[in-house]
Amino acid sequence: MAINGELYDGKTSAHWPAQLNVYPGGLLQLRWGEEMADYPLTSVEVTSRLGNTPRYFTLPDGRKFETRDNDAVDTLLRVHSNNELHGWHSLLHRLESRMHYVVLALLVVVAFSWGMLKYGLPAAAEGIAYRLPQNIMQGVSDTTLAFLDEHYLEPSTLDAAVQQRLQGRFASMSSAVEQGFHYQLLFRHGGELLGANALALPSGTIVLTDELVAIANHDEELVAVLAHELGHVVHRHSLRQLLQNSALSLAITYITGDVSSLVAALPLLLVQMGYSRHFEYEADQFAYDFLRQHDIPVQRFATILQGLEVAHAARRTAHGKVQQEEDGTTVTAILEYLSTHPPTEERVRRFREASGDLLHIRNP
Repeated sequence: MAINGELYDGKTSAHWPAQLNVYPGGLLQLRWGEEMADYPLTSVEVTSRLGNTPRYFTLPDGRKFETRDNDAVDTLLRVHSNNELHGWHSLLHRLESRMHYVVLALLVVVAFSWGMLKYGLPAAAEGIAYRLPQNIMQGVSDTTLAFLDEHYLEPSTLDAAVQQRLQGRFASMSSAVEQGFHYQLLFRHGGELLGANALALPSGTIVLTDELVAIANHDEELVAVLAHELGHVVHRHSLRQLLQNSALSLAITYITGDVSSLVAALPLLLVQMGYSRHFEYEADQFAYDFLRQHDIPVQRFATILQGLEVAHAARRTAHGKVQQEEDGTTVTAILEYLSTHPPTEERVRRFREASGDLLHIRNP
């Protein structure tokens, strides 16, 4: 049996016409030009059949023989190779050449991909987020805060006595939750873009805007908001959401070990993304548990949520027709920051109905 094809030297793209002769006992004799070489079939790797694509014989000396005569290769493997190897090559060919197998494989791939996106990626993001060192989280937070201060936040005009009083409440709160973070409370003026808002950075820094403090009727309402933001910190929500939304970059980072490119992109991504509904429920649960443990009426959170809803609605109305900032950043994206929460009415109801285990829903 003779199989025609081309020989590659395995080092360059140079190739020559060649012929592979098959002799009894599975001896292969390769001829090209005036040269020839012998190889036992057991020392040669043969690629599986896939449609009409070329087959490759990887030779022990690193050279490769390519042929499109798939039928001859199948005959060679059937006659001279062991049954297991031939069976594997034959199975692959049968699978890819029958439409119902192709459709089944496609369904399996789609189901696997959905499972990875639904369960695998969040689980992987969670595992990695809990293993990132503090210096990475601090670096991300510092860069993000600098970005926000430059583009969206302004210095606080809040009375110093009010700031000092809230700092005292926050110090007491942060000492009662998971340690290992660099907890600090900062005040900023949210302005027309952010207005009444609060945000948590991965390192443990929480920013309250003057406007949020202004709409609170009681310090305990702000304590409820701070407890919610501490829930985001403790559960690493910002990092987990970021890692989930940057799966490809994460894969490259994990393989190469180079976190610099990912860290450089974090500030803008953190500003433009919102938390998932599950993360918001988890942070709500954290706040609920904290308020109950410290004998603070959980209705305080419901009250401030309603105030925030009114403030955000007014701000969206005021800026609904604004399309773009001078620097090209869409106002819509910024106004949606921290606004992808579950419906406020539903969250308010959960805190209004403060009896029993109403809020213990871990996977809404």
